[in-house]
Amino acid sequence: MTAWGRRSGPKPGFNREDVVEAALAIGIRDFTLAEVSKRLGVGAPALYRIISSREDLLRSCLIHVAQDAGFTLPEGSWQDLLRHQANWLWKMLEAYPGLAETLLTVTWAYHFFIPGMRTWEDALIERGLPQEEAIFALDFIGDTVACTHMAIEAHRAKATGPDGKVATGLEVSQKRIVEEGMAEATPELLRPQQSWTDRGLLDLKIEFIVEGLARRLADRSS
Repeated sequence: MTAWGRRSGPKPGFNREDVVEAALAIGIRDFTLAEVSKRLGVGAPALYRIISSREDLLRSCLIHVAQDAGFTLPEGSWQDLLRHQANWLWKMLEAYPGLAETLLTVTWAYHFFIPGMRTWEDALIERGLPQEEAIFALDFIGDTVACTHMAIEAHRAKATGPDGKVATGLEVSQKRIVEEGMAEATPELLRPQQSWTDRGLLDLKIEFIVEGLARRLADRSS
């Protein structure tokens, strides 16, 4: 006799971590339960013995990513720590395609990274950054890196056009700006270029934030 409310049937030959790894292999933004089931070689009903919904699986994926993220505190000034945060986040987004969009569009996705962020906040305060500025800087840099990476992914992505040819987002942009007669009128820094499949203007943006905060603190103390 089956206990009330308990799922019956044979035990699945896979566990939650297997399901998480399958979802991450497909992409944290793009996975569907049907694709995860197919990758594991099981029927969709078997998946529900491990997870309750796509949101449940996404939560487990984010926990996995956060635990794998490796928060570190390098030596140096608060400026060095903010640059480190930007590079750390970039590497994590590179490792998990689609994570940038998930962090920006799923309102609770960042919750699993709060412990690490609190560690950085405390370190920034210890190194001379007031608490309000520390929180602002972490949030500003996080948003800047995530938005930049999301755009970079769009320029890297390949798609088949109406002519049947496969092209990257960058190639499409480079072609369209010429076809629309906008190339010459566009400032050089804003013309689609190969760096837009790497880090683009990210490093300039981070330095702007860091230097702006330093000047704000200097003005306040003068």
